[in-house]
Amino acid sequence: MNNLKKIFKTISLIILLFSCSLLFGQSNKHLLLPDSLVLLLQKNNTANIERVTALETVVDVLRDDDQDKNAVPYMYEILELSDSLNYIYGKALGYYYISTYYGRIGENAKRIESLQLARNLALTLKENKKSQELLMRICLNYSDYYVRINMLPEAFDQVQKGLELNKDVQSISFYFKLHNNLANIYANMGKSEESNAVLKKMLCRPDISKYYQCWSNFLIGRNYLEIDADSAILYLQKSLQLADWPRKKAAIENVIGIYYFQKNKLDSAIFYYKDALKNLPPKDDDLLYASLNVNISVINYNLENYDEAIDYVNIGIQTAKEAKTYMVIIVGLKQKSNILIKKKLFQEALNCMYERDLWMDTLKQVQNIDLVNQMILQKEVKTIEAIAKVEKKQQRILIYYISSFLVLIILMVLLLLNRKSILLKKKQIEEESLTKELDFKNRELTSNVLTQIQQNELLNEIIKKLAVYDQQSNHENIQNIIQSLKQTIKENTRQDFDYYFVQVHPNFYNNLKNAFPKLTQYELRLCAFVRLNLTSKDIAAINNITTDSVKTARKRLRNNLNITDSTIDLFGFLSKF
Repeated sequence: MNNLKKIFKTISLIILLFSCSLLFGQSNKHLLLPDSLVLLLQKNNTANIERVTALETVVDVLRDDDQDKNAVPYMYEILELSDSLNYIYGKALGYYYISTYYGRIGENAKRIESLQLARNLALTLKENKKSQELLMRICLNYSDYYVRINMLPEAFDQVQKGLELNKDVQSISFYFKLHNNLANIYANMGKSEESNAVLKKMLCRPDISKYYQCWSNFLIGRNYLEIDADSAILYLQKSLQLADWPRKKAAIENVIGIYYFQKNKLDSAIFYYKDALKNLPPKDDDLLYASLNVNISVINYNLENYDEAIDYVNIGIQTAKEAKTYMVIIVGLKQKSNILIKKKLFQEALNCMYERDLWMDTLKQVQNIDLVNQMILQKEVKTIEAIAKVEKKQQRILIYYISSFLVLIILMVLLLLNRKSILLKKKQIEEESLTKELDFKNRELTSNVLTQIQQNELLNEIIKKLAVYDQQSNHENIQNIIQSLKQTIKENTRQDFDYYFVQVHPNFYNNLKNAFPKLTQYELRLCAFVRLNLTSKDIAAINNITTDSVKTARKRLRNNLNITDSTIDLFGFLSKF
């Protein structure tokens, strides 16, 4: 239950952030240019500044009515006409309008180029209310652009510049627009308290419009949803009362439904979700439509209305697939699999889970691509702005910086290559030194072992001769000498060999014990003898046993080491340790 709440809260926030700029826009009432604007253009048909002013009015009306595409020809006419008249304000205004259109269609590179041109021209204008308002428009456009590509500090700076400009202009409209952007930036930064402070300040103004009252209450409610749900519902209900557009109402009711779902008031939650579906115009917002259907399915699931739950979740999944809203698809498929399990349709539930995993892989790929595109876009923006600043200075300074940068890169590359070469040589010398040292120690160890073998053979010969003499004389002291010599052979063999072997292979015994903890001390020492590539005869001589005993011990050792393949060489196997 808690996991479902978290998932649907996440989806709601994604929907809100994705469609913030669209939820509170104006509806499309004019499919064609109004007669009053047609008359205005006819009246100012002459190529002069008055026609530029008339075109500005036409473009503003169309943009307010969300008809940017229809306004594009008039935008370019402003730019061309102003260029022929050498009307700087008109040219700056034309580039500004074009940048807003590119922003709507997602042409971000063209958007920032047009916006840069608009700002450069606007900064050359004589300071008056008209030019200041144009600069504030540009600041608003910049802040919105930076928010979209997640450059929040830059967006914050642009709003501050706009607010500074408005101290002289004292425009009520721009006051609300700038503070609205500021609240959004704070919210995106995760600073809910600062965002709410800005919004409440706006609500306290007596000249606030119904639009901004609705918008401010909605944003405050959204911010409070994470920290104080009871306060959130008060602001959301107030926003719903002020909402005068069906799509806006649907968005608010969706968030209210989430609130009641969190409070486990399922009847209230499903009421608001269903009412939001009624208010949402067909094909107006597929993301919201899909999310609402999935949310209703979750409520029905909790109320054990499984048939109704499956109907809603199927609609939600299908709509989400058409809109390619991957997160809603994934949550919907998870919800559907839960319902199918309750209905004991286990094979269908399994298929649903498999499909969900495929969509999760797709989502990860899309997120990675989006992240790369965002990083590229951020880099492009910074590059464009850096170039714009540098172009104001002398060309020789630009060449100097570029040349210095290239020289620095070359020097760094050379230094890195040189350092790499030095490190490689040093490593090679160290490896050669270690190899030589290891070879020396191996030779020394082998020499000691061979010496030990010779000593043991000599002692064994003495023992044999003493044994013959003992049989003849049956002298008790001779028996004691023989036993003493045999004991000396065993102790010297064990102590001397272990000492020298550990010097050369310090981790061999420990590694073997960790891998095969059941090995005896005798078997561990036998492994060491094999590791030195000693023959069975040599091993027998050094341990004062027969060759057959060594062969038997080697066979037993292979079994204890789990070596079943007869082609595996025991020496090669132990060399790994």
